[in-house]
Amino acid sequence: MDKKPNIKYISKSTKYVDETGEHEMTETEIYKKYYGGPHFYRVWLSDLLFHLNLISNSRQMDILFYILDNVNNDNMFIGTHRDIAEKTKASTQTVNKIIKKMIEVNLMTVKQRGVYMIKPTLMMKGDNIKKHKLVIEYENIEKNLKSKQKEDNS
Repeated sequence: MDKKPNIKYISKSTKYVDETGEHEMTETEIYKKYYGGPHFYRVWLSDLLFHLNLISNSRQMDILFYILDNVNNDNMFIGTHRDIAEKTKASTQTVNKIIKKMIEVNLMTVKQRGVYMIKPTLMMKGDNIKKHKLVIEYENIEKNLKSKQKEDNS
């Protein structure tokens, strides 16, 4: 018998207004907490959306959340663009666009074909020790990717 985890979404909104009162911004932090488990997700959604700056419809948001919801304990997402498109009912063109943008703005990196690592300073499962290990791994993947790109360009 499968037990479903007790999941709760917690949000905190902060409204910022400049001195003139003309400009305002609202920042929302959303936490997905698993009760009964030792860890929870911490996602700074406002930062994610700001960096992506192309989330213009719900289908694109579905793709983003599908990827984030299917990250394993090592902050890896494993899946092809076609799989993502099928699961989210999006076109592969839309999936390609979102993934390309996420890589360009350094929200995730490519470990190998079909394996992506989400930047652990933006989202991760675990404590600070695990975060430190994941940050080192992410930086190593990035460093290897850059050195490979230099070799390819030479």
